[in-house]
Amino acid sequence: MDIEVLLKKKKSVKSSITKFQKKTEEEIEKLNNVGLLARKNRFLEFRTEVKDVLDSIISICEEKDEETYCTEKDDILDMLEAILVTIDTQLVPSVINSDLEAINKGSSQTSISAQSAEVKLPMLSLPVFSGVTEEWLAFSDLFEAAVSNNQNLTGAQKLQYLKGSLRSDALKILNSLSITNDNFAKSLGNC
Repeated sequence: MDIEVLLKKKKSVKSSITKFQKKTEEEIEKLNNVGLLARKNRFLEFRTEVKDVLDSIISICEEKDEETYCTEKDDILDMLEAILVTIDTQLVPSVINSDLEAINKGSSQTSISAQSAEVKLPMLSLPVFSGVTEEWLAFSDLFEAAVSNNQNLTGAQKLQYLKGSLRSDALKILNSLSITNDNFAKSLGNC
């Protein structure tokens, strides 16, 4: 493909991303989980599209322009990741709260939000892992910091969070484990 065609396609994709980002930022507080997931899927499509276009440009551009296009690709992908994190942050609170209610039903244990009420930090979203090897290290580090090292959580709660953070093939591996305190330690051997 001709570089001029690719540059026009890049411009079009960037314009679409910018418009959709602005619309999402304006409406994010009003969207329900279905709307948030639809937006998330569209941004994931944009990520694939922009990556493909810029990879094609990088493969045929002049050597002197390669670094510029690589930087532009990284900047756009970073922006898309920030949007995806924002969407996940909106999704996660309702998922975490419903998981905690199911786990703690009938329990007198204080919820995590009540225990940490002294510090008013923004809600962090849990990372998601679908089985892509390149994403494992980032997922593992973030999950360990947020969940595995949290001494206020039982093994069963940690396993529930782990299952809630896995997708696709990664989830299939742990689906056979029932949610118990002992099975969280066993699950770590599978990850």
